Amino acid sequence: MKKDMVKAAAIISVWCGSLQQSFAQMEHTFPENKLVVEHANVVRSVSNMDTLFGYVTIWNGTNQAVNISEIYSEELGVASVYSVNYSDVDPVFVEYPLTIPAHAELMMRPSGSYLELKRENVGFEGISEISLTLEFEDKTSLQVPAEILVTGEDLPDHHHGDGKTYGHD
Repeated sequence: MKKDMVKAAAIISVWCGSLQQSFAQMEHTFPENKLVVEHANVVRSVSNMDTLFGYVTIWNGTNQAVNISEIYSEELGVASVYSVNYSDVDPVFVEYPLTIPAHAELMMRPSGSYLELKRENVGFEGISEISLTLEFEDKTSLQVPAEILVTGEDLPDHHHGDGKTYGHD
């Protein structure tokens, strides 16, 4: 029952984002029928060296919902997904798949949904980015670079169409 409620909350969170986004759809300058990763970042904690937090912003410009079955890094393994809202004391684990409705956006932030990656014997000295792979339920995948930030550095502002994007049909 609790798992169903958590999954429903995650879907509602994305759906609410799509309602908010519907007012700004004209700002998306991407080709129709594309799923686009607009931002991907991994934040390295100074106090907890074993845990990294990931944030991706994904625009689903297709005419159907997209299900992400897994997000992983070759260096760090499969990312766990968590969600925080104002009434939660602790983050809530979200099970895959992550569903992004048609013409909606998933925007991960520290105060919402985020990825958690555990590192074991992986050094990041001199490395500015790692690769994240988004695997979809249809067995296709999309690999994107994620910039490594340190706790305290700001995540990029989200402006549609800014910066590099990585598309998926």
